[in-house]
Amino acid sequence: MNLGKLLSNGYANIQKNYQSREVEKKDFYRAGSAGCYTDGKFYGSCPRKSVHRRNLIQAPADFELHMIFTSGFAHEANLINLLLSSNKVEKVEVYDIPEHFTTNHPKLVLNTNSLIKEIPNTNIKISGRPDIVYTTIDGQVMGVEAKANTTEGKAMGASVCPYIAAICQAALYKDILNIDYQITYGCAASFGRFYFNTDIKSGKAPSEKEYPLLEYRKFPSGQYIKVPPSIYSYNIAIAKDGVVHTEKYGEGYVATPITIQGIYEFYKEVDKSIQNKILPDRPTDFELNGKVKYSSCQYCEYKDACDNYDKESKNIEVRAAQLPIGVASTMYSEIYDRYLKEVTSLVDIKKQQLEIEN
Repeated sequence: MNLGKLLSNGYANIQKNYQSREVEKKDFYRAGSAGCYTDGKFYGSCPRKSVHRRNLIQAPADFELHMIFTSGFAHEANLINLLLSSNKVEKVEVYDIPEHFTTNHPKLVLNTNSLIKEIPNTNIKISGRPDIVYTTIDGQVMGVEAKANTTEGKAMGASVCPYIAAICQAALYKDILNIDYQITYGCAASFGRFYFNTDIKSGKAPSEKEYPLLEYRKFPSGQYIKVPPSIYSYNIAIAKDGVVHTEKYGEGYVATPITIQGIYEFYKEVDKSIQNKILPDRPTDFELNGKVKYSSCQYCEYKDACDNYDKESKNIEVRAAQLPIGVASTMYSEIYDRYLKEVTSLVDIKKQQLEIEN
């Protein structure tokens, strides 16, 4: 039996179980799709994908993408193991599914229940699972959102501060749990301290300003190797006015465009769009480190469907003033339904491929 086929089969079964659990969350929005709506703009996660998930339209990730996710699972498992091994930690609580991590360690609490947050004065409920919540022996409780980078380039891109989508998610969990919170990145390429680049041939190490968090080691030849950090973490704070702050390398805490009020407004806007059958706008491409190299839509599997919807929506907007009362609303509803049908078709194709592999 081919090992690759066995692994693909195992992954197909994991995805089938995942899809079944998603059906159980049909009445909930997802904390893992957190974003922020402020000043008429969406930041962080794509609000249209939140519409998909709320309508139970979510494509299973293919096996190749799963192999990228494993770096995240490895980082999370590594953090859990190190925290459990620390004599300064009393308890480690993990909100995760058994496929990812199981242990009978006496310090570990495996909580398979989701957190539930209801937004006051609405029918909106948010479901989510924090990665790790640990308690030190002196009583400090800290939540951790564990993220992983798979290449040196990504590590450098996130090195000076967290990504906006991660900030939204961590801030939401921080507000729900009312505890200290941080985002931690693990660079998969440096788990074994193995990745390096010898393109620097001078005898002088580059400045920290150029590559702030990389370590440099000198070969006898005079070349320098660049080693990404294994783990780097950033605390999240929420000011009295609701503005979310995060740490940024060399600058301490900095304000972000994210507010806790805006995070809940994100879900309200998504819910409103579903009720009115009009898609929300696409997210604004923005990162605190200023390194947005491409649109978040550029490699999205739903890009064509969104492009078609936006084109038809623009045509309706142009003609709306000349249309009889109520006609424009009906037309928006029709293209919304067509969009969901197109997206559902794409998802069904991936599910069929998963069935074939199984």
